[in-house]
Amino acid sequence: MSSVFKKTCFECGKKEDKLYESLCEECLVEKYPPVKDIKPMNFKIDNVSKEICYNNIYYTFDKLIDQLPSIVKKHIVLHDQYVLKHIEIENPEVKGHKLIFDIEIECDVK
Repeated sequence: MSSVFKKTCFECGKKEDKLYESLCEECLVEKYPPVKDIKPMNFKIDNVSKEICYNNIYYTFDKLIDQLPSIVKKHIVLHDQYVLKHIEIENPEVKGHKLIFDIEIECDVK
């Protein structure tokens, strides 16, 4: 339902029903992307067993992949204007002594 009185985005001048810190949603996402920072995740690969150590707990590759979304969630810092909706881990693999993967994040504006 649209309100009778629209608000003006301070950045682009677009008229909107709802603003976020005086910005329309488009300008907010451009100025403040959802992910502010990703804190380091210290995974260590055991040379012999090939298990992956995280927080002094050893995981097989498959077990770690099951836990990875909850681990990543603890390390992602969002801008205050967003709430995390969903995390998906894609293309996980061990390359040498590193665990690499892509992170797909879905957020909603508060």
